[in-house]
Amino acid sequence: MKTYLYWEYKEPYPEAPTEMTEQMILAIYWDWWKDQMEKKFGLNHELITENACIEDWAVDNWAWEKP
Repeated sequence: MKTYLYWEYKEPYPEAPTEMTEQMILAIYWDWWKDQMEKKFGLNHELITENACIEDWAVDNWAWEKP
């Protein structure tokens, strides 16, 4: 069974930091991200992975892995 890490990020509003599991990130971001990557690289490209999706989400949201 895969263990999901928590990622923390700040919304652009003065609210408390938000955290999400990798599973939550994939649930909201994967379909859109995969579609965009397939348009860029083609179907079944080796760079289209769940880990790459999560890393891109983290960069886009200035998120950091929560210990």
